[in-house]
Amino acid sequence: MAVAFGQMLMSLIIDQFGLFGVMSHIVSAPRLLGTGLLLAAVILTQLDAKHNR
Repeated sequence: MAVAFGQMLMSLIIDQFGLFGVMSHIVSAPRLLGTGLLLAAVILTQLDAKHNR
């Protein structure tokens, strides 16, 4: 999940600024919400892993 989060975050940055010659897209609320939910899942997974040790 952390890898997927990193990829989503980088895609938001690339789209926002039009890096690497791609058309720029404004970061929208649904895209931010999806990325934020994935970050929450990564955090909760890590907290659960530490709790179960």
